[in-house]
Amino acid sequence: MPPTEYPVVSGDTLASLAQRFYGDSSLFPVISVINNLSDPDQIDVGQQLLIPYVTFRHQVTDTDTKNGLAQQFYNDVSMVEIIEIANHAAQRDLIVGEWLLIPDLANAGPHTVVSGETWEVLADRWYGESNLWPIITIANNMQNQDPPLNQPIIRPGLNSRHTVIGGDTLWALSTSYYGDTGDDRTKTMVQMVAAANHIDDPDQLPVGEVVFSRRSIRPVQVAALAAACRTTRRVVRFAIEYVNKGNAIVTPIDKVLNVIQRSEYGRRIKAAGKAAVQKPTHPVATSSRSRAAESHPF
Repeated sequence: MPPTEYPVVSGDTLASLAQRFYGDSSLFPVISVINNLSDPDQIDVGQQLLIPYVTFRHQVTDTDTKNGLAQQFYNDVSMVEIIEIANHAAQRDLIVGEWLLIPDLANAGPHTVVSGETWEVLADRWYGESNLWPIITIANNMQNQDPPLNQPIIRPGLNSRHTVIGGDTLWALSTSYYGDTGDDRTKTMVQMVAAANHIDDPDQLPVGEVVFSRRSIRPVQVAALAAACRTTRRVVRFAIEYVNKGNAIVTPIDKVLNVIQRSEYGRRIKAAGKAAVQKPTHPVATSSRSRAAESHPF
């Protein structure tokens, strides 16, 4: 989902906007960073702010139940499994004080299924975990069938997750998800991901932590596609410009790229993408532990 444009009105603060859009007022630095605000306490009525997509979350109280939350957020108790699966809570009780991710169904983006796609493939691509595939099938009311080829489905809004391994850096992860669009913009993306995950020091990324972000197709990957297929240069050029503005690629561009990626050029494209993001020039993950990212998932 591209960032939302929001005009500031009287009484707004970054904390109140973070509470409204994210369910957590402490995430106000996400908005501050992306808008390059020198003073987060100073915003003016009429000022246009970008509100990056961060999955809404809810902090469990002692009166909450799973069915009650499904009714509250989806007005449909049958959607309870979506909350359970997104938070790995299907086989356990809710814990008072924990933060739950609430996948967005009201503003779910479109996707047209192409050959070779399975629910697991889509879940891994969109959310970083193939076992989250039931979220997609439940949202589309397609629990008992394969993805319908060449048919549109909805993509529930949910940030991608990545478990940190040795050698990971926020710089490399941000480049992978948002594109290598220059040091200044990548630095902004690093700061945004750090803020959304309550990572105090972007240079210290503990192994084993889960980092949440919004996954997009990398411009370097798109550039490789342009070189591989002359007939799609116009589409690819638009895609590069679209991503460089901070947006995610959606159908029909997503469909075109998917088709090309599965072509004879796939291995060349994959190799180009890997080579572009493997730049060990920034501090890498360590085994030291800090506040768990899971407590405030992005």
